[in-house]
Amino acid sequence: MYPGVELQLYRYVAVLGEELNFTRAGLRLHVCTTFIKQANPGTGDYLGAQLFERDKREVRLTLR
Repeated sequence: MYPGVELQLYRYVAVLGEELNFTRAGLRLHVCTTFIKQANPGTGDYLGAQLFERDKREVRLTLR
């Protein structure tokens, strides 16, 4: 990864964890929700853990 990109991904994960909503997280971060949705699985793969469970209605933090 490029320098600084990892920090941005962690920021996305932290804000999504606080908001538990992609739209509100996007508004807080001033980015399109697509960036957060694409970064979420990649960050989990990078860390070796699933961070969030997601369905059509909600986002939940995992405890794994």
